[in-house]
Amino acid sequence: DKKINKKFIYLNRVPKKERAYLFHKIWTEDKKLLDNSYWSWNSKGLSDYAFYDESHPIKSIEGINKTTLDDESTNFLGDDLIKDSFCSIISESEIEDTTLFLTEKIIKPILFCQPFIVLGSYKYYDFLQKIGFKTFGEFWDEGFESVKISDTADGIWKKCDLMYEQIKYINELSLLELENLHKKMLPTLIHNRKVLLGIFNDDFPDFNYLIKRDSTSAFLHTKDKKDRLTEHKFEL
Repeated sequence: DKKINKKFIYLNRVPKKERAYLFHKIWTEDKKLLDNSYWSWNSKGLSDYAFYDESHPIKSIEGINKTTLDDESTNFLGDDLIKDSFCSIISESEIEDTTLFLTEKIIKPILFCQPFIVLGSYKYYDFLQKIGFKTFGEFWDEGFESVKISDTADGIWKKCDLMYEQIKYINELSLLELENLHKKMLPTLIHNRKVLLGIFNDDFPDFNYLIKRDSTSAFLHTKDKKDRLTEHKFEL
């Protein structure tokens, strides 16, 4: 049985406009959500990113007003925090309709049998499903992922708003309810981990397609990082 101490792990290194919009929404509407999360907001002292507010903190996992070098941040695995929390809130590196970009951000929760909610490219979840993964539409509404941000001037904000509604829904559940929900999700979570390890072992037939399709980050191409991930033992 998984013991949950935080509802989310929610990490932000670069304050892109969609990340800043979502963070500002949480920061101004429901700071308790952050209290229920392992979170970071690395503005690096900048004041020129979209939705900047002077009240925004500079916070790494280590605490307020602490930052990490880019290389250190990229290599941060955070497995202890993932195991201790229920769900990963992920804002992918690219969310444009015409690109599909999967990074280490999605790999981490899958490896450690954690559900995820992702602000990503159009049909991001659909692609995950096509290559064998399962997502969590049985447990909350994933309709936000089918929003095309290019359809309307406010498409990107609509997508963020719809995602935020689902984050709020999860946040309203108690830790005990989330632990029970995690038990119900276990068959899906275990399935996803097996598919992932198949990809890392080069046994999955669409691995090369995955690389060509979305220019997957160096995290997925670097053998030592693959080895470091697969060396971790996860006990159910």
